[in-house]
Amino acid sequence: MMHRINVDESRANQRLAQQSKELAEQSKELSELTAILARQTSADSASMITIAVMTMFFLPATFISVRSQTPLKNSLPTMLTYVVSFQHWLLRL
Repeated sequence: MMHRINVDESRANQRLAQQSKELAEQSKELSELTAILARQTSADSASMITIAVMTMFFLPATFISVRSQTPLKNSLPTMLTYVVSFQHWLLRL
Protein backbone atom coordinates (compact mmCIF):
# COMPACT_ATOMS: atom_id res chain seq x y z
CA MET A 1 0.00 0.00 0.00
CA MET A 2 2.80 2.42 0.93
CA HIS A 3 4.56 1.65 -2.29
CA ARG A 4 1.43 2.60 -4.27
CA ILE A 5 1.17 5.93 -2.40
CA ASN A 6 4.84 6.67 -3.05
CA VAL A 7 4.43 5.90 -6.77
CA ASP A 8 1.36 8.18 -7.00
CA GLU A 9 3.20 10.98 -5.18
CA SER A 10 6.18 10.54 -7.45
CA ARG A 11 3.98 10.85 -10.56
CA ALA A 12 2.26 13.90 -9.10
CA ASN A 13 5.64 15.48 -8.38
CA GLN A 14 6.80 14.76 -11.93
CA ARG A 15 3.66 16.40 -13.36
CA LEU A 16 4.19 19.37 -11.06
CA ALA A 17 7.83 19.65 -12.15
CA GLN A 18 6.80 19.50 -15.82
CA GLN A 19 4.15 22.18 -15.28
CA SER A 20 6.69 24.35 -13.45
CA LYS A 21 9.12 23.95 -16.34
CA GLU A 22 6.44 24.96 -18.85
CA LEU A 23 5.50 27.96 -16.72
CA ALA A 24 9.15 29.02 -16.53
CA GLU A 25 9.48 28.78 -20.33
CA GLN A 26 6.30 30.84 -20.79
CA SER A 27 7.58 33.43 -18.32
CA LYS A 28 10.89 33.66 -20.19
CA GLU A 29 9.09 34.15 -23.51
CA LEU A 30 6.84 36.79 -21.93
CA SER A 31 9.84 38.68 -20.54
CA GLU A 32 11.53 38.64 -23.98
CA LEU A 33 8.37 40.02 -25.60
CA THR A 34 8.12 42.67 -22.89
CA ALA A 35 11.71 43.73 -23.60
CA ILE A 36 10.92 44.04 -27.32
CA LEU A 37 7.84 46.11 -26.50
CA ALA A 38 9.88 48.37 -24.23
CA ARG A 39 12.41 49.03 -27.02
CA GLN A 40 9.62 49.82 -29.49
CA THR A 41 7.94 52.13 -27.00
CA SER A 42 11.21 53.95 -26.44
CA ALA A 43 11.66 54.46 -30.19
CA ASP A 44 8.07 55.71 -30.47
CA SER A 45 8.66 58.10 -27.59
CA ALA A 46 11.73 59.52 -29.32
CA SER A 47 9.66 60.11 -32.47
CA MET A 48 6.99 61.91 -30.47
CA ILE A 49 9.61 64.15 -28.86
CA THR A 50 10.97 65.01 -32.30
CA ILE A 51 7.49 65.92 -33.53
CA ALA A 52 6.83 68.03 -30.43
CA VAL A 53 10.11 69.94 -30.80
CA MET A 54 9.50 70.60 -34.50
CA THR A 55 5.99 71.83 -33.71
CA MET A 56 7.32 74.03 -30.94
CA PHE A 57 9.56 75.84 -33.44
CA PHE A 58 7.36 75.96 -36.55
CA LEU A 59 3.89 76.69 -35.12
CA PRO A 60 4.79 80.05 -33.51
CA ALA A 61 6.79 81.01 -36.61
CA THR A 62 3.79 80.22 -38.79
CA PHE A 63 1.51 82.29 -36.57
CA ILE A 64 3.92 85.24 -36.63
CA SER A 65 4.33 85.08 -40.41
CA VAL A 66 0.55 85.08 -40.93
CA ARG A 67 0.12 87.83 -38.38
CA SER A 68 2.78 89.99 -40.04
CA GLN A 69 0.84 89.85 -43.31
CA THR A 70 -2.25 91.34 -41.62
CA PRO A 71 -2.47 95.13 -41.98
CA LEU A 72 -2.97 96.82 -38.62
CA LYS A 73 -4.58 100.15 -39.66
CA ASN A 74 -8.24 100.33 -40.62
CA SER A 75 -8.52 96.62 -41.13
CA LEU A 76 -11.11 95.52 -38.60
CA PRO A 77 -13.04 93.38 -41.13
CA THR A 78 -9.80 91.70 -42.24
CA MET A 79 -8.72 91.09 -38.66
CA LEU A 80 -12.14 89.63 -37.79
CA THR A 81 -11.87 87.30 -40.77
CA TYR A 82 -8.50 86.04 -39.51
CA VAL A 83 -9.85 85.58 -35.98
CA VAL A 84 -12.90 83.66 -37.21
CA SER A 85 -10.83 81.49 -39.54
CA PHE A 86 -8.31 80.82 -36.74
CA GLN A 87 -11.14 79.79 -34.39
CA HIS A 88 -12.57 77.60 -37.14
CA TRP A 89 -9.14 75.98 -37.54
CA LEU A 90 -8.92 75.35 -33.79
CA LEU A 91 -12.39 73.79 -33.74
CA ARG A 92 -11.41 71.44 -36.59
CA LEU A 93 -8.58 70.01 -34.50
